[in-house]
Amino acid sequence: MKMSKKVRAIVLFASALLVFAFASEPNIILYGTAKVKGSPSAGPHFEYGYSVCIDVEIDAQGKIIKVSDDEKNTDASIEADISGSAGTNKIYWKKFLADKGFDKYKNKTLNDVKKINVGIPGKAGPDVVGGASASSLAVKMAVLHALTLDASIKELETYKNPENYKKAEQKKLEKIITEGKDLLESLETYQEIENAIEELKHKLDALKTK
Repeated sequence: MKMSKKVRAIVLFASALLVFAFASEPNIILYGTAKVKGSPSAGPHFEYGYSVCIDVEIDAQGKIIKVSDDEKNTDASIEADISGSAGTNKIYWKKFLADKGFDKYKNKTLNDVKKINVGIPGKAGPDVVGGASASSLAVKMAVLHALTLDASIKELETYKNPENYKKAEQKKLEKIITEGKDLLESLETYQEIENAIEELKHKLDALKTK
C-alpha cells in the first residue's frame, strides 16, 4: 500500500525525534574537591587551611563542558579557615578566577587534564595561573578527583556481567560493588581512587564464573 505524503511526513518527523532523543543525552554535573597546599617557602606539604570545591560538567562522552565554582563553595571553605589566613587566601583565589583559570579545562577529557602542567606542590608549572599557583594545582586535583571518581564507579558497575556467575557468587559480586562504591566516594585524591579501583577489580577477578 502506498504511503501518503502526510503519513510519510509524520513518520519521518517521529523518527527524527527519536534520533534527537538518543543523540542529546543530558550533561552530567560532577563534584570535585582538593586541599590547597604547597609553598615555595614552607615546603610541599604546607596546607593553606581550605579546599577548592568545584563543579565539573561533562557530556555523555566524558568531555568537560564547564568547570565552575558557581555555588561559591570554595569561598565558604576559605571563610571557614580558622588559621587567620582567610583574607590572604581569598586574594589568591580571586586571582585564579580573574585570570579565568577554569577555561583551560574546557573540552578536555580525563587524560587531557592529567597532561595539564600546573606543577607540583611548592613548584609552579608552565600552565599555572601566575600569582595563584597553589590554587591552580588544587583545581587540577579537584577536576581529576571528580572525573576519576565518576569513571571508576562506572567501571566498577560494568566490569563484570552478573549473568556469568552463580547466585552465591552474584551476591559476592554485588557486595564488592556496593561496598566499593562507598569506598571510592570516601577517598580524597584521584590517586587513591585509581589505586582502589584496581584493588576492587582484582577482587572481582577472583570470583568464580559458572
